[in-house]
Amino acid sequence: MNYLIESGAKKAVLLLATQIAINLFSQYVFQISDYVVVGNILGSSAMAVLGVSFPFIIIITVLLNGLVLGYTSHLNSYIGSGQPRNSSAVIVSVIHVVIGLYGLFFASSIFFDHILLSWLNCPQELLDAANSYLMTYASLSVVPFFFGSFGFIIQSYGRVRDAILINIFSGILNVLLDIYFLYVLKTGLEGAVYASVISQSLVFSLALFSYRKKNITKLVARGITIFYQKFFVEGLKVGIPISIQNVVVISASAALHAVLNQFSTEVIAAFATVNKIELFVMLPSMAFGQALFIFIGHNKPTQSASKRIVTAIYFSLLASLIPTILMSLLLVNHSYEVIEFFFDKSILDVVPIIDHYYSIVGAFYCLYTVMFLSDFVLKAYSKVYVPLIVTIVALWLVRLPLAYHLSTIYQESGIWISISTGWIVSSIILVVLCTFQVRKIYTEVLRMVK
Repeated sequence: MNYLIESGAKKAVLLLATQIAINLFSQYVFQISDYVVVGNILGSSAMAVLGVSFPFIIIITVLLNGLVLGYTSHLNSYIGSGQPRNSSAVIVSVIHVVIGLYGLFFASSIFFDHILLSWLNCPQELLDAANSYLMTYASLSVVPFFFGSFGFIIQSYGRVRDAILINIFSGILNVLLDIYFLYVLKTGLEGAVYASVISQSLVFSLALFSYRKKNITKLVARGITIFYQKFFVEGLKVGIPISIQNVVVISASAALHAVLNQFSTEVIAAFATVNKIELFVMLPSMAFGQALFIFIGHNKPTQSASKRIVTAIYFSLLASLIPTILMSLLLVNHSYEVIEFFFDKSILDVVPIIDHYYSIVGAFYCLYTVMFLSDFVLKAYSKVYVPLIVTIVALWLVRLPLAYHLSTIYQESGIWISISTGWIVSSIILVVLCTFQVRKIYTEVLRMVK
């Protein structure tokens, strides 16, 4: 039984979104735990190396996630229409993409890591350590690449509970192996890579073993050596624009930090703090956005698609807006108590800056929710160039120039205003274009309302 098709639209989306939210939260918790363990055992120099290496790892990660998301947009439809052979062809294509991207990343690390680290003004005392860490990660990155892709695939099948268990077991094992490699064996920062790779390999192998009798697993195993050109190209057509959009977001964020870095340490620390808290505020929209993406893909081929999808969109918008508005009100009115609950008292001196940030940005989190859901609805219909263009306009043509200009007049407040403005512009354009690009659905919405 495919509950995404046979259950009520509201029930199916709510169940899927709740599981995705738990999964995202568990990933975030274990990532933080991993950094805490590494920092406590190896100290600030190791954390500095991780910070210097972060841009390379995050860029290759968002590239991979974008490509895999493109393939899962087709996979969702094939699952919903009951086409296991096409589904297996898409999964085989994902495997080929992962292998190709791994080869590209490993080769570029060999030839360009040292050059790029120098170009990014990596401190001389960290250069060799950062280069060694990146080479170790790149050589073994095929494991996290497959591990992450597997998570997307099983989510497409609605088996998010399996993804949650996989992440929990992998996260716990990773932390334990971190302690063993770093504290007992004294392997240095490379030990953190070994811990991640071993934990993910073991859990991934067990997960594959548990799926060995599934029909789709047998089909993938039989077709692993076949190159499905049609499915490979179809996935790239959707995945490449999503990957570019992800890189645009990351690069725009880095550029915004460059503008912010001209201010005091307290302002930089305040912005780093709100970024961590915003992960929780944005969790409902992220969960319902991904749930809508999967739900629409499964239901597009069905006869009752329009009615179910319209119901799911309205319900997702309402269900994600309510917690977002509540958390916004909490942060705007009780920012000091929230900071005191989550963070050490040593950063309480930046609370006035954080409080001012929320007084400007807090009211617009609801627009971020609308923007995020619209983005994923368009992607579910393979309208991937619309979100890409909107992202470029909102972040590079509106937010960044505005941040640079207003920061010279209103100091850091100008940057906070630019963030809100970027969300306003993006949400308005996406909603308008969503109306045109998915006009059949919205025509059905108007007919149902009447």
